[in-house]
Amino acid sequence: MLGDQQISQEELQKIDPIDIKSIDVIKEKESVKKYTSEDYDGVVIITMKKDKKKNK
Repeated sequence: MLGDQQISQEELQKIDPIDIKSIDVIKEKESVKKYTSEDYDGVVIITMKKDKKKNK
């Protein structure tokens, strides 16, 4: 997950590591259901840093 959107592996590879604020791995079935209706064993949530130029 990137923010609140599901992304493909191809899109994931395009992310610049410098722009990543945090990465969370959710593996509990009940918690995974909060993010997707699919029957996944887990989700990876990537939080991006905010663009400092936009916040000024």
